[in-house]
Amino acid sequence: ALYYYIPIYAGRPLYSEKWARWNIFLLAIGSMLIWVHHLQTFPLPVALRAWITVSTLLLASGSGLTVMNLGLTILTSKGYNYKDPLGLTFLIALIGFIIGGVQALPNPINLINGVIHNTYYIVGHFHLIIWTLILLGFTGVFIDLLKETNPNLNFSEKARKLMIAGLIEWTVPFVLIGYLMSIAGYLGLLRRVIAYPSMFIPYMDAMSFLAEVGIPGLVITIATAIAEFVRTPTTRAVSTPSIPGSPGFTLSVNQKLER
Repeated sequence: ALYYYIPIYAGRPLYSEKWARWNIFLLAIGSMLIWVHHLQTFPLPVALRAWITVSTLLLASGSGLTVMNLGLTILTSKGYNYKDPLGLTFLIALIGFIIGGVQALPNPINLINGVIHNTYYIVGHFHLIIWTLILLGFTGVFIDLLKETNPNLNFSEKARKLMIAGLIEWTVPFVLIGYLMSIAGYLGLLRRVIAYPSMFIPYMDAMSFLAEVGIPGLVITIATAIAEFVRTPTTRAVSTPSIPGSPGFTLSVNQKLER
């Protein structure tokens, strides 16, 4: 989706389609071969951990190429249209891909991964990817689907501001939650453990509070888009048969289909 939408709102073609084609091949095939890197924790065999290290770094290089390609597409454009809710949605998704992906860099390093893999550090990493890249990516595609379904859909200025405010309200708290999770994990908070030390209670309370603040943001964005879609009439041109006595003359009638 980023390869499709980022160039649209950057107002220029993708910086390098050749890079994109090779990278899509690498990610599509490579990720199926090295999925086990998500399970990397002791006591996996040394040979398997060695394969995970090399293959994961190779896959990470493809992700870096994606970021570079899309980043150069934005930087070499005449101006990215982040004021459009869809443009901002995919820009945030790209930024989320970067900040969430950076946290994964220690994972394939065996000396470090054994310490952090079963902690909230990993939870923070993959939740950052889910909350920004995946959820916002799907949200952007859904909103674009609404626009494709009804070409007359043009968000009002008020709707645009509401949607942008919702995106920001969602993104900021959940990025903070992701980093709070990773900090707590670095300090020793284990995942899948109910009875955790009392020193982590403030972290848990902060995560819960920020989640309550952030959730309405995405609801506002999606609900506003749906409301605008419902209230916008659909028009289509209907051609009638030629009027007798006037060869070749066709009457076009605009019919409004009110929802």
